[in-house]
Amino acid sequence: NLEGGYQDGIRLTNSANNITISGNTISNAQVAVNLIDASNITVSSNTLFHPRTYAFLVTEENAGAVVGNTFSNNTVLTYNP
Repeated sequence: NLEGGYQDGIRLTNSANNITISGNTISNAQVAVNLIDASNITVSSNTLFHPRTYAFLVTEENAGAVVGNTFSNNTVLTYNP
């Protein structure tokens, strides 16, 4: 569980592959879940409180590096001050 002004709650980079991100609570991150050149990642059943910029961000820096990612049953809660 992360809380505070972190840049990313969870970041996977450099060809991360076959990883499950599940059951986390992330609060007030700039980007709650950030995947960079990551493939076959399952992101499920996480609770994200007030992601400041993106709840989920997937970036491909190397052509063909991002395939097979799935997102399901995540909860994103935001507020307007």
